[in-house]
Amino acid sequence: MSYVNIKNEFHAALDGQGLILQGAPERLISAYEQSQAPVYGNRFASGDRDYNDLSLWWYLTQTDWSGGFKDDVKFKDDVKFYYSTNINTWSQPGSIKLATLPVLINIFDENVACGYEGRLIYGTTKKYIGLDQGGSTRAAILELTSGTWTNILTTNIVTTKTAISQILMHNGRLWYVSIGTGSTKTVQYWNGSVWSDQNSNINSALFTVESMRCMASYGGVLYLFGETTTRNAYGMVSMALSGDPAQAGNYTKLIERISYGFAPISCFGFNGNIYYLLKDFDGTTCELRKWNIAGALDTSIRIFKNVNLPSYGVGDKLLNVLNNKLLITLSVNEIWELDSSDVITRIQNIDPDKNDIGKEATFYLSQGAVISENKAWWGNLTYNGSNFYNTFKDLADTPTAVIYPHFTDQDEVIYFSDSINPKKLYSYDPDGTTHKTGAANSAFLVMSQHDKLQSIEKLMNSINIGFKKLLTGQAINIYYTTNAIPTTAIADWTLLGTASYAIDGDTHYNKTFIFPSSTTAKKIWFRVELVSATAGTPALTDFTLEYLPMPPYKKEWKLNVNCGDNVKRLNGGLVQTTGRELKSRLEIAWWTKSLLDYQDMDYATNLLNGSITASSATLTVDSTLEFPEQGRVKIDDEEIFYSGKTPTTFTGLTRGARGTRAVAHSDNAVINNAYRVIITGISARVPVALDGNYLEYLVSLSIREG
Repeated sequence: MSYVNIKNEFHAALDGQGLILQGAPERLISAYEQSQAPVYGNRFASGDRDYNDLSLWWYLTQTDWSGGFKDDVKFKDDVKFYYSTNINTWSQPGSIKLATLPVLINIFDENVACGYEGRLIYGTTKKYIGLDQGGSTRAAILELTSGTWTNILTTNIVTTKTAISQILMHNGRLWYVSIGTGSTKTVQYWNGSVWSDQNSNINSALFTVESMRCMASYGGVLYLFGETTTRNAYGMVSMALSGDPAQAGNYTKLIERISYGFAPISCFGFNGNIYYLLKDFDGTTCELRKWNIAGALDTSIRIFKNVNLPSYGVGDKLLNVLNNKLLITLSVNEIWELDSSDVITRIQNIDPDKNDIGKEATFYLSQGAVISENKAWWGNLTYNGSNFYNTFKDLADTPTAVIYPHFTDQDEVIYFSDSINPKKLYSYDPDGTTHKTGAANSAFLVMSQHDKLQSIEKLMNSINIGFKKLLTGQAINIYYTTNAIPTTAIADWTLLGTASYAIDGDTHYNKTFIFPSSTTAKKIWFRVELVSATAGTPALTDFTLEYLPMPPYKKEWKLNVNCGDNVKRLNGGLVQTTGRELKSRLEIAWWTKSLLDYQDMDYATNLLNGSITASSATLTVDSTLEFPEQGRVKIDDEEIFYSGKTPTTFTGLTRGARGTRAVAHSDNAVINNAYRVIITGISARVPVALDGNYLEYLVSLSIREG
């Protein structure tokens, strides 16, 4: 830093060079003029839809959230948001609504492992649930008849079969596959009255099968995958629709692989192929393979590393078909998509930053997905083929619950359990008329971070929301936070305002909330929370922020500097620098766009008396005598505002002012009120005729804080 002692010698100093100023008031030429540097330039009226061409206030507006969530934190006019929970933005574009309410169907004695809805030959369509063994002696399958769940498997399964892995309907028969030990009753079918064990038939075609985790009915043919207990072999057999499954000769071996070390856990028929996932039980590797039916050819599509797939209950859920593409769920955090040409693309991966926020901001893939209403549904996640959306928490809105979808029925209602109590079975109708009540901190949507001109403070003025007519018990709460990460903890958010039936009745369709005075932020997040005590849902349709970019206020000066050969200082002594030399120095600084230290006419300086930390609330100096009662000081590169002083201290500090950063400073560091400036303009006049022995310039400088 270049400073000079200007007291009683110079009017001001620039980069260590004292300056004598000169003006002619009668000619309206002032020696010194200081003003605020312009904050804005002219903005052209472009008609931009976010209204940034208005004369004062700037606007951020969003009227549609149907594009789903995104991992990019930046706000854009892309109809997307950062995350949500218990919120529906997909069914009605241009509206934020409550998700519908899950319904508790039943509480079973053991954990739900899988489910299915189908119709037995000559029978009616019914729902079926497969349970794991749990604390009982054997796994079970329950059928829902006239509102009652009845165990139809009873003792028709051995006690060594630990869980029902998959259920499906094929050729008018209900089939199950199970995991465990023993070479009987691993796979059976039910015709409505009698169970038929198919182990021996499949063993004849393949090898001694003791566990089966997946099967697929495709093109009129049933495909079943089996494995040995030691998992040193796996294989696939097919059973034609026209054949009698009770006859061994109708089972055909398609694949048999010995000493492979993998087990098939999910399969699906698509595009003339049977695709299947293999799990490595000794690590975190899995492989996607396909069996080409026409060509009888088995090939590998891709090997995936660092995945942890479940062992059972996902036979028809890790692989699904949506919009003529195969969805591959790789729990815990990846979803891939494969087209009809076997081009595979990762379409979703959990953002680590959202993991830090909490489960509401993420999703749960561990049990795969089901298809309903032309969408894939995982836990707290749905996908329509283009966009992803967060969906709903469990019935109790438990923030730690993980949802496990199991199957959908003919009305496209989704049936699921949750990790808090996997014995409970719930139903969820995406188009239901009963919605979540949306209690406090239950149903909310967090918009992407607003940080346009992110290095500049924004003065927040107001939020205006548009909404549909509110009913009794309904409310819309608007929160904001300037935290770096928008956590789910309500304590980290500030309530800006509420629109509610209790306050506003049923005649208002918009409301404006004013920010507290002097609310500024470089980055800000907004959160919409919906509350309802009725079966209906409030619906927010418009959100508009009114704000003003507020760059740090800067000063600019216009100085008339006397650059003469015999200019006297204020104390009568002569300035040693010649006029030509001083003028040249100023021109060089202008040409090179140099940042210079500028000591204004009220310049004051002192030394810090004792070191301080980045959070110190007072400054102790040798003396504050030359400084005003309140103002601004600099130490090194940090600027500090103070609101009071004693003879040796500055108090009421605002550390890291005007865009600088609060840091620690050492004892005896220089404290002053100088500025860093740049010369933005320079001109020169000669007030008298040139003389061979004497040359005088009046140099006009325009300088501005850098």
